[in-house]
Amino acid sequence: MPSQTIILSSANVPGVSGASALDWRGGKPATVSIFVSTTGTSSAAVQLQYSLDDLQIVGGTSRAFWSGVSSAIGQPATTFNASTFGVDGIFFQFLSPVAAVRMNSTALSSGPLTMKILGGDGG
Repeated sequence: MPSQTIILSSANVPGVSGASALDWRGGKPATVSIFVSTTGTSSAAVQLQYSLDDLQIVGGTSRAFWSGVSSAIGQPATTFNASTFGVDGIFFQFLSPVAAVRMNSTALSSGPLTMKILGGDGG
């Protein structure tokens, strides 16, 4: 299973990270973790976003429809704050294949935010 790492620096916040395109056709789900590389960050807010649009088919990230991961089914996207994920980070396992994932951060006083993706047979 391929592994990818995407970094979002505080210089690019607010904003979105680069996207990790996954091979949804392979039918394998992906696991994602996000953590702040600098412990003791006073301010960080991030959402994990996914897309069911194949980035190569739709013509890139700006044309894809992005949805935020929610910690409860049927609820709006969850914004994770540094005070809640601290040094342990965020761990999310998709139960079905998705075409791409990225981070959307509205606050980051130091960092960077690091997202690691495992699976999805992506590249």
